[in-house]
Amino acid sequence: PTTENGTEMEIKAEELKKALEETVFAAARNEIRPELSGVVMKIGPNETVFASTDSFRLAERKVKE
Repeated sequence: PTTENGTEMEIKAEELKKALEETVFAAARNEIRPELSGVVMKIGPNETVFASTDSFRLAERKVKE
């Protein structure tokens, strides 16, 4: 996706893999509520936050840049 202000980030492949592994387990496994079936990434100026939920479990991982 495009960004509003051209923000860029760099993250090591191992950190990305680890963050996804630590959050994807909480994502919904069915398509009844597709908005809960993925991991959201919020890219900030100093860290990136990964989060997922299936409405019962919640997982969040912060990666410092």
